[in-house]
Amino acid sequence: GELLNPQNLGALSRSLVGKDINQLLGLLGKIVFSPHNLEDPLFLKDFISRLGLLWESDLKKAVQDPSREADFLKGRDNLKVLLMKLAAQLHGVQENALPDAEVRSIIYRLAEFAARSVKSIEMQQVVNVLAQENGSRYLLQIPFLAADGGIRGGDIFIEFAGEKAGKDGSPARYAVVIFLAMDALGDMMIEARMQGKKIGCVIKCNNDEVRDFISLAAGELEKKLLALGYEIDRLSFFTEDNVRQMKYEYLKEQYGRDGVDFFA
Repeated sequence: GELLNPQNLGALSRSLVGKDINQLLGLLGKIVFSPHNLEDPLFLKDFISRLGLLWESDLKKAVQDPSREADFLKGRDNLKVLLMKLAAQLHGVQENALPDAEVRSIIYRLAEFAARSVKSIEMQQVVNVLAQENGSRYLLQIPFLAADGGIRGGDIFIEFAGEKAGKDGSPARYAVVIFLAMDALGDMMIEARMQGKKIGCVIKCNNDEVRDFISLAAGELEKKLLALGYEIDRLSFFTEDNVRQMKYEYLKEQYGRDGVDFFA
């Protein structure tokens, strides 16, 4: 957002916390979904680790099994840990150490941002723990780079519902549901179901114009899926009057809530 624009970050990089600010900027560049990581097959796996969702879990495993300590130490520089450290440092900065009033204002706002972000990550951890009690479900809310160069938070929801392989040896089945809120295309819902190498995908848009525009990319999408070894079972495009309401109803049905915005 505006707080993390280059001008503000440039001012902070010359302050007492410049090193941590630069580290924060580098990590944000890795967890924000953008054209740079669009084709990275490990993005989601790395996102979970870099966000810090598994930090406490990894710590527990390292305590129980010393052989896991190296893995824990490798992942300790995650966003949650960095934000906790940064918030503590920013709150501890003495006003007389920063004569520049503009820098003092930015640091105060960044400290509040860091504290809120830690709470948001912790909320996401709690939601996923609760989701696990209801089955193999996960909810990830991923920030993405918008066309104007800004970061849009809370606009992508991903829900995984996986089932183990059948007793008869049939492949495991998975469902992935993604909700997007985009400036130009509006609200969209993407639902993909997979079993083995078979995949079916349904995309729902707010109006006919967007549906027709998205469907133009169907051929390219099918080529990429086939290149990855998938067999296309279904690829359909529909128009829905209120995709955003569908999102709230879906989350309420799956998680018993109207929705959570982790990056607010």
